Amino acid sequence: TWDEIPLRSAASSAGDEALAGDLDLFGRASLFHLVCAANTRPGIDRLADWFFEPADAATIAERREAVLDLAPALDARQQLECHGLKAAVHKTDLGRFFRWAGAEPWLAHRQALKWTSRLLPVVTLVCLVLSGMRLLPPSAFTVPLVISLLLGFVFRRHMHEIFGLVSTRYGEIANYADVFRNISETLVASARLTQLQQQIDADGVEAWREIRRLGRIADLAILRYSSMFHFVVQSIFCWDFHVLALLERWQRRNGHAIRRWFEAMSEWEALASLAGLAHDHPEWAFPVIEDHPSGEQTVTARLLGHPLIPDDRRVANDVVIGPPRTFLMVTGSNMSGKSTLLRAIGTNVVLAQAGAPVCAAHLAMPPIRLATSMRVQDSLANGVSFYMAELRRLKQIVDAARGDSTDSDRILLYLLDEILQGTNTDERQIAVRHVLAHLLGQGAIGAVSTHDLQLAASPSLTGASHPVHFRETIHNESGREEMTFDYTLRQGLATTSNALKLLKMVGLNGD
Repeated sequence: TWDEIPLRSAASSAGDEALAGDLDLFGRASLFHLVCAANTRPGIDRLADWFFEPADAATIAERREAVLDLAPALDARQQLECHGLKAAVHKTDLGRFFRWAGAEPWLAHRQALKWTSRLLPVVTLVCLVLSGMRLLPPSAFTVPLVISLLLGFVFRRHMHEIFGLVSTRYGEIANYADVFRNISETLVASARLTQLQQQIDADGVEAWREIRRLGRIADLAILRYSSMFHFVVQSIFCWDFHVLALLERWQRRNGHAIRRWFEAMSEWEALASLAGLAHDHPEWAFPVIEDHPSGEQTVTARLLGHPLIPDDRRVANDVVIGPPRTFLMVTGSNMSGKSTLLRAIGTNVVLAQAGAPVCAAHLAMPPIRLATSMRVQDSLANGVSFYMAELRRLKQIVDAARGDSTDSDRILLYLLDEILQGTNTDERQIAVRHVLAHLLGQGAIGAVSTHDLQLAASPSLTGASHPVHFRETIHNESGREEMTFDYTLRQGLATTSNALKLLKMVGLNGD
């Protein structure tokens, strides 16, 4: 289920976790839920990584070409989803499988055991025939049988552990054959997709055929689940040793390429997910990444909307953030759309730097490091108050603006939603001005929402801020006051508030 999809295994930092929570990146009804069409664990992890690891301009352009190539291939993408779902139904520990595939073959270093297991069935059958011809005592063939059983018993645990990596009752690894075949047989023209196909079909070896061959070998190991029959064939033919020898022959032939195959598969699934988004939303634009020092380092969007809001309810707005040492001041009353605008900016930046189309008619931006402070929570267990939790989040953002990051060549874009609510108004205004002064001094760009009009009108912020606002409309319906919002962004500071009106509308005005 979507609730089981974690923040990637390398979920790196508190900043990543904050970003995911603030922008609804993961979980049910999330951005990942909207985009992801991958079903295998590697494909899911790859797409999740792209949400956290912004690509450079060249990689984004390469992915765009691949996405546009895959977007019309609806049948191929839907078949890929079906095959991926079949492969993912039973959770397979691919990490252990990869380690086995890349390790030294176990049986190959035990030549005496290998040849003994080959000769014992011959000796057993010869003794059986000679006993039947009365040339040997009737019990003669039991000696090699006992030896076979003893060898099987001694090495059973190790061999069956290896079998378990590639074979269970459901043949999990073999289910990936159809996924690889789909990738190999999809007609593509883009450079990256062609490279991925070559990556899984290198040196005349087709991955899907080799995975299917592995599946057939693995089917032989399933015999171990039939106790009586397995006992017979193991005692006569040293069955497990021969199956292991076949597996190790396959391992020597393909083990070095396994990780390469699955890495290509995971990237293909991630690209197919982005292609599905492009196919389903042809009106969305691909971003323009201005990756050069002379760029204006400004985020400019036309008709930007939140990708998780349905088309018939979404209101799009033109947004400009930047240049450095300035910020967008978003004001307005409660429920007017301030937080949604910040999340729309953040989610579209994530999509843009993953290589996906964005929910906008146009989006131009420099390479960005994204930092947010929106859904801050206190912690009773850790003894952290709401105000202290806010301060820690802001400290992370200020440190990022100072360049305390491996991505110091990217400009920081911060999105701050009603920050420092955990203290009184006077101290909050001072603290917010102090935080913004740090961010402006470091050349970061950002958007800050507030319904505190005194803060918005502060002289120390006026010169650096670009004020915009949302507003509400109060009208009378059958003798009752009703409040509506058009969610349209307007220039300047808000001139209205609605807290007391809302209080009255819900019957908490004391009347």
